[in-house]
Amino acid sequence: MKSTPLCSECGKPFACGCAVGTCWCDDYPKIMPADFSRNCLCPSCLAKAIGRHIEVRLANLPFEEAVLLTNQNPSSNRLLEHIDYTLKGGNYVFTRWYLLKQGKCCGNGCRNCPYPVKT
Repeated sequence: MKSTPLCSECGKPFACGCAVGTCWCDDYPKIMPADFSRNCLCPSCLAKAIGRHIEVRLANLPFEEAVLLTNQNPSSNRLLEHIDYTLKGGNYVFTRWYLLKQGKCCGNGCRNCPYPVKT
C-alpha cells in the first residue's frame, strides 16, 4: 500500500494524483525547475514557491519579455492563490503575473498593473 506523501516544506500530508495519470500540479505554471533532491510540495507550498519565483523573474524582465513569459505558460481554468492573486484584508489583489496573462489593462487602476501608463 502506498503511503500519503508529506510536503517537504510544511510536513503536512497531501494527495498526489500522479499515480492516476494527472495531478493537481498540472494546473500550475511550469516556470521553475523541479527539485528532485526533495519530496514534492503540497498545493499551498508549491503555489507560494512558484509565486515567489514568478515575482523575482518578472521584476528583472522588460515588459515585452514578461508578456512572452506569461504567454509560454497557459492559464489554468482556476485562479491560484499566491500565483494569480493574494488576499489582503479580505480583498483579492491580482498579481502582475495574472494581469499580464489578461493581455491588456482593464483600466481599473490595479495595484500590480504591469501595463505602461497611457498619456
